[in-house]
This record gives sequence, C-alpha cells and structure tokens, in this order.
Amino acid sequence: MQPHEERVATELGELNEKRDKLGEFLKGDLFKSLSNAEQNRLTRQKDVMDQYAFILAERIYNFPK
Repeated sequence: MQPHEERVATELGELNEKRDKLGEFLKGDLFKSLSNAEQNRLTRQKDVMDQYAFILAERIYNFPK
C-alpha cells in the first residue's frame, strides 16, 4: 500500500471508531435528554459520517491492486 493509501485506511479506521461511539451515544439516555434541535444536529452528523466512511471505503476498494 502506498503512503497516501495507508493514510486513507487510517482515516477510515479512526472515523469508524468515532461513528461507533456516536452511534452508541444516540441510543442513550443523555441523547434523549437533549433538545430536539441538538438531537437533530447529532443525527445529521452521524449521517454525514456514514456517507464519508462509505466514500473512504469505496476509495480503498478501488486502490490499484
């Protein structure tokens, strides 16, 4: 793997950790205690993180073999 490809793979790994943590937070009581507006922002943030992770994974899949 080229250095720039390794960086993309590392970025995806770090992003997935953050996505998992946010996903767990979204299921918890603290999330439910937040205002609807803040819940909406956090949910949108998770959606964007999911899209970003998909793009990174797609890039990795298409790296030259």
